[in-house]
Amino acid sequence: MKLSISLPSAPVPFALDTSFDHTPQQSHGRTISTQISTPRTLDFLISPQEVALQETLLLKQKEEKEKDLAFSLTQLLEEYHWARKQIDLLRKGISLEERKYEILETEVELGKTTRIDLVKAQNDLLQQKLSELNYVLQLLMRERNMERILGITPGSLISLEAEE
Repeated sequence: MKLSISLPSAPVPFALDTSFDHTPQQSHGRTISTQISTPRTLDFLISPQEVALQETLLLKQKEEKEKDLAFSLTQLLEEYHWARKQIDLLRKGISLEERKYEILETEVELGKTTRIDLVKAQNDLLQQKLSELNYVLQLLMRERNMERILGITPGSLISLEAEE
């Protein structure tokens, strides 16, 4: 007895052969063989419409990410330039505070003002210097953030500015 099943047009084509031999008083035998042809691609599992929809969705996500990245970089660049201007202004303010301190030193020596005024001027000068250091730190952090987003090595941004 032999049974053969073959479905060559199924999503995964296969063939199944089964046979059973029996000879009275001699021997019994059974043979089963299966042949499955694996497809070269899995296209039959995915509809073209679904592929097109996925592709459109991925392209839209990519565009959104590019817009977000461009916005973030623009924002960082504006903050970076603003921080540089703040540092320049603070440095000018420090120069003025140093000049004020020198004048007050002379006035204390001449007896025109008190030492308390000199200490207040020194305090103002140190506050300005501390503000400058904070802005420099913020500037460095912005530079590192831009370098990270751009995928360049730390310190490269300063090298690029020096070349210009």
